[in-house]
Amino acid sequence: MKLFDFGPIATFLGRGSASITVPTMDGAFRPNDFLEKAPVIASHPGADALAAANGRLYLSAGDSVYEIGENASGPAARFDDTVTALAVSGDMMAVGLANGGVCVTGGQPDKRIIAEIAGRRINCPTALYFQGRRLIVANGSDRNQANDWSRDLLERNSCGEVLSIDLQGGEEKILASRLAYANGLAETSSGQIAVSQSWRHCISVLDKEKDTVSACQNLPGYPSRISRAPDGGYWLAIFGMRTQLIEFILREDSYRQQMLETVRPEYWVAPSLTSREHFMDPLQQGGVKQLGIKKPWAPPRSYGLAVKLDADFNPKFSVHSRAGGQCHGVTSAVEIDGTLYVASRGAGQVRAVDLAAVEQETVR
Repeated sequence: MKLFDFGPIATFLGRGSASITVPTMDGAFRPNDFLEKAPVIASHPGADALAAANGRLYLSAGDSVYEIGENASGPAARFDDTVTALAVSGDMMAVGLANGGVCVTGGQPDKRIIAEIAGRRINCPTALYFQGRRLIVANGSDRNQANDWSRDLLERNSCGEVLSIDLQGGEEKILASRLAYANGLAETSSGQIAVSQSWRHCISVLDKEKDTVSACQNLPGYPSRISRAPDGGYWLAIFGMRTQLIEFILREDSYRQQMLETVRPEYWVAPSLTSREHFMDPLQQGGVKQLGIKKPWAPPRSYGLAVKLDADFNPKFSVHSRAGGQCHGVTSAVEIDGTLYVASRGAGQVRAVDLAAVEQETVR
């Protein structure tokens, strides 16, 4: 039957690659309001990537990196452009920059700029990971920069890469290529690298032959960064949700091309990181307000979601800010001492979720 899932037959039948169905929000993805009700512990416009090291929590926002905590004051570091990726290990910090390249501070030499690895230009750094003396870089797309992620989705690109550089020896490698927007990195218990592919709605594990093995697929949204949990599992941030409207637009090539050429980017039919509630925003009929209220179950243009995965990347439970909420565009989630810290790029906030309360109510 797989023969009918591709090509003209699939288009005629509306199945397989031509289907516009999306996974239901049930089971581990059952909606709740834990994230929306969580307290705000920091507010910085453009809050994006979180990283934990030496018992400290760091956040990238705009062109700065902040230390989050009671005694923190002012930026811990400032850079020449917007920070699009962040990793901290010991006294070393690596950040990706919106205009391309990776800046490494605290090493030898200090403030080192890496513009390319293995002959591949780093123009869209989305995630970074220190693996010993190696720096792993997720380059989301070789055609668009990180701030143009919605264009990359609507162009249906699969030109992301995972690159590696030995910061001491200088050895450079291409670990994977032709990825559909590499957007998150984590190391598995066996030492392999897991990468999230936003446009394929999955997490893939890279093997030694440069192939990718899908470990978690058909997610209901677009995955972003991954972090290890203390129990050996993972936390996955999902920055936007799939909808039937977007899935339909992705299959209409001429419409998408005309939209990209004639419509301003903020009004494209694409996921959004923030709930603007502008009258020109595209929406499905279920998203129309009734009696002045946007229903929590409305088809979301923006959404907030972080998912707990076990050691085998199976979803266990999740925390949500639903369609009518404000804590949307979740791009990073890190667990420290029983508290989940979530960065909402749409709200420009970091919220702290008490996992003991969540697990008591959701995990059976």
